Amino acid sequence: MSLRVTKEMISSFVFICISLYKSTIISGQDGRNGLPGLKGERGVDGAPGVPGRRGERGPTGLSGPPETPGGDERPPNHPINTCITPRGTTERIY
Repeated sequence: MSLRVTKEMISSFVFICISLYKSTIISGQDGRNGLPGLKGERGVDGAPGVPGRRGERGPTGLSGPPETPGGDERPPNHPINTCITPRGTTERIY
C-alpha cells in the first residue's frame, strides 16, 4: 500500500504547522513559551516648565568703620605694636 503525497497535502500541512506555531507564540501556553511583546514607543516629552522668578535683592550691607586719621596708623592690638610680657600678658609698645 503506497501513500501518495500531493502538493496540496504538503502545503496544507505546512499551513497547519505555521498556524499552530503562531498560536502558541501568541497564547504563550500559560505564559512559558510565549515571546515577550514589543515595547511601546516612548511618549512625547512635556513642554518645558516656566522659569522661576528672579530672587529679590538682598539688604544693603553695613557701612565700614570710619577712617582713622593718619591713614597708616595700625590699630592698638596689631601684632607689630604689641609684645608679650614675662607674665604672659600682651601690652602695647609705645
